[in-house]
Amino acid sequence: MVNWRDPATVAAEELAFIRPIHVTGGIYIWEIVAFIGFEYSIIWKKRKFTWSFLLYLGCRWFPLFFIASQFLGFDASQKINCQAWIIFSFLSGYLSFMCASALIILRVAILWNRNKTVIAFACAVWITNIAIDAYSLTTLHSAWTGSFCGVSHTERLRISVLSNFITDVILLVLMLIGLKRWKNAPKSYGVWGLLYTQGLIWVVIITLAEVPPTVFILLNLNDPMNMIFQALSLIFMALGAARLYRGLIDYPASNSSVKVVGTSSGPHSEIVSPFSHQTYRQAYRTKLQHDAEGGSIVLDTFNLPVKTSDSEVTRGEMFEGGNAV
Repeated sequence: MVNWRDPATVAAEELAFIRPIHVTGGIYIWEIVAFIGFEYSIIWKKRKFTWSFLLYLGCRWFPLFFIASQFLGFDASQKINCQAWIIFSFLSGYLSFMCASALIILRVAILWNRNKTVIAFACAVWITNIAIDAYSLTTLHSAWTGSFCGVSHTERLRISVLSNFITDVILLVLMLIGLKRWKNAPKSYGVWGLLYTQGLIWVVIITLAEVPPTVFILLNLNDPMNMIFQALSLIFMALGAARLYRGLIDYPASNSSVKVVGTSSGPHSEIVSPFSHQTYRQAYRTKLQHDAEGGSIVLDTFNLPVKTSDSEVTRGEMFEGGNAV
C-alpha cells in the first residue's frame, strides 16, 4: 500500500502536480488567443457594450493571471517571495470562480422572472462563498524549496473547495428549476433549446471540474495530491462559462420568434411569425427581454419585425439593462 506521506512519494507527486499545470496553461493561452476577437468586437464597438461583459472578461483574464503566476512560482530561476506568490495566485483563481458564478446568477435571475427572493438567496450564497474564499487566503502558506515555491498545509483549503462546490451546485439547481418552470416553452425550438442544452452542459462542467478536487482534498493524501486538480478545475470552469456566454450571445435565431408569457395559470408560449420580406430573414441574434408591466419574458429575434398582440417589443442586445441570461 502506498505511503502518501513518504517524502519520496511527496516529491514524485510534486512533479506530477507541476507538469499538468504547464499543459493546462498552454491550452488556456490558446483559448485566449483563439477567441480574442470577441473582446475586440466590444472594444471597437462592433458589439454593444453591456455590464455583464465585465464578468465575461473576468472569466477570461483572471485565469490567465493565475496561469502566469503558476509558471512564475514553479519555474523561477531564483528565490522569490513565495507567500506573496501564493496569495496572488489563489486570489486570481477565486476571482475567476466568482465571475463564472456571477454569470450563472444572471441566468437564474431571468429564468426566475426576477423573483426577488430567489435573487436574494442566490446572491447571499455567492457573497458567503466570497467571504469563505477571502478567509482561506489568510490560511495559505508557501516557502522556497530551493528550486520552486512549495505549498504546505493545503488541508486548510478544504472549507474553500467545499464552499465553491456547494455554491455552484446550488446555483446549478436554481438554474435548472428555473428552466423547468417554463415547461410549456418549446424546448426544442430557438433559444429555449439552447438554454436547456447549456444547462445540461453546465451539469457536466460542474461534475468534471468540481468533483475531483473536492474528493481529493477530503481524502487529504498529501499536499501535492490535494492541489493536483485545482488548476484544471479553475481552467475548466472559466473556459466553460466563457464559451456558454459567447454561445448565447452569438446564437443565430431562426426566422420565427417565440413569446413566452407568464399568466396566473403558468407560463405558456406561442410562435410569432415574422413578416415574410426576404430582407428581414437575414436577421440573427436572440435576446431575452423582461416585460416589467406584465411580468413576462419575451424572446424576440434581434432586428426582426414581429407581430404581437401586446405592446411593441423593444429591440436590443441580450444582457442589456440587466436582463442577463
